[in-house]
Amino acid sequence: MRRAAFRFASLADFNAWAASRTKQQRPVRPCPTEENEQMALIDWCWHSYRQYPELALLYAIPNGGYRRQSEAVRFVRVGVKAGMPDLCLAVARKEAQSLYIEMKAIDGTISRLQIDKAIELVEHGNMVVFCYGWEHARDTLVWYLTCK
Repeated sequence: MRRAAFRFASLADFNAWAASRTKQQRPVRPCPTEENEQMALIDWCWHSYRQYPELALLYAIPNGGYRRQSEAVRFVRVGVKAGMPDLCLAVARKEAQSLYIEMKAIDGTISRLQIDKAIELVEHGNMVVFCYGWEHARDTLVWYLTCK
């Protein structure tokens, strides 16, 4: 692949071009992304293992995000399924076999596929919660773990 070379007559021309590029940047997102919310939750989990040792059984399900087509095909071949919740706590509580958490940004939306997968999981004895923000997910985990 051949790359285009940029040539500027002067440093002033380069500075003008660079200034125009920064003005075209996307506006700052008004709230954290779903990924940032999930990272904040996992950080909280790392600091709460002593109080809630069952958090050691919380794991992420790598089903979201953008991937190149070749990588997406490979993920499907190893069993990654669209619509599955983001996190699973493999601990039985409240008459449920495990807790699944679908993380959402504060302004996030739930897809029809995610609802369908949640219904299937509930039909098989699991609990599924859609959490908007890491604090909501933290409160859900604490509630789930403290009530037997």
